[in-house]
Amino acid sequence: MNRIYFPLASSFPTVKAYGVTTARTAEASTKMNYEAQILTPSTTGVDEYSNKYLGILPEWLQIGIDKIFKYSEVIAFRIQRISCSFFLISIGKTAPQDSIFWCRDIQLVWPLILFTKQLIIFESHNQVSRTGKRFLESRVRTGRLVVGALTSVHMKNLGSKALESYVFQLPMAAPQNFFEPIVGIRDKNLVGYVGKGLSSGNDNGLITLLEHIEYCLARSSTLKFIFIGIESNFRESMDIKIRELKIDSSRIRFVEHVSHEEIPEYLAQINYGIIPYPQSDYNSQRFPIKAVEYSAAKINIIVNKTTALNNILSDDKATYFDIKNSKSLFEAITKINQDPEKAGVLLRTAHAWALEHSYEARVKTAVEKVAKVSGRLA
Repeated sequence: MNRIYFPLASSFPTVKAYGVTTARTAEASTKMNYEAQILTPSTTGVDEYSNKYLGILPEWLQIGIDKIFKYSEVIAFRIQRISCSFFLISIGKTAPQDSIFWCRDIQLVWPLILFTKQLIIFESHNQVSRTGKRFLESRVRTGRLVVGALTSVHMKNLGSKALESYVFQLPMAAPQNFFEPIVGIRDKNLVGYVGKGLSSGNDNGLITLLEHIEYCLARSSTLKFIFIGIESNFRESMDIKIRELKIDSSRIRFVEHVSHEEIPEYLAQINYGIIPYPQSDYNSQRFPIKAVEYSAAKINIIVNKTTALNNILSDDKATYFDIKNSKSLFEAITKINQDPEKAGVLLRTAHAWALEHSYEARVKTAVEKVAKVSGRLA
């Protein structure tokens, strides 16, 4: 196993989470002496982490899909996804047999497991349909396929007697530079959020969070808030809510497009990092990458108390608030400030936990699992 392919059904490079995690995982693979290549429907080139990416669709097809995108993104993406599945087969036919295809999209697993002979890691990020689960169950016994789930809840939802030995936990990670301190710029009064307003169309809780912010600012003359990476159309929705609540907008800062390399600089400024994800079927299976990144940067983490988030960031790593109670964020911040000794323990515990979640550890876990199942040496 000296080559790992990372096939995508979406364009690359991109600032979206799937692009960041794919690029960082490929980068870690290269550092571990694997030959890594990202396969994408878009162009060919080298990204900012020196990863090679190969556009697998012919130019005429890319142009056609781009035209369809102007009229219907849903139809265009379906065509793009199916096209990637088809063209992956030809790559699999010529790739070394002991290569690994590391897929995030089950649509790309189907042609690889049916028409090629390489090993496959399916990194599942969403609920797998009954048809998808039956397909996985029917193919895992080939010894070529393993399934990585983000959380214990996600593992349970994927689990069945047939899949039990082939599903493993594959959490998110933080790159090394997130652990390297940038000293002297932390603002003790700055509360931050890194990420999007919506994830795959699902609510991340930011509109409701503004009610908490209104309460905080009314009771503290020093607290400030920063949102990093919010998409422009969602920013408009937040601005409407800010005006509706009559919040002092001068104390809320928005930073839209930030490369992943720049995030540590912003995290070094923030004293409190928020994860406001509400309870939902979608969120119950997520592993927010910001959980590890906040922990790596030694930020006081404040999370909505849901079962999923509590499983990831237990009580010894974070302070909890209730997204449904607009007073509770201010209460959580006050709690941290009133007991700095306990806050320090939480910071150290969370940081130690984050150290276990490097991208190199992620690659090692996945490769060792597929090697064990297949009987091929890693």
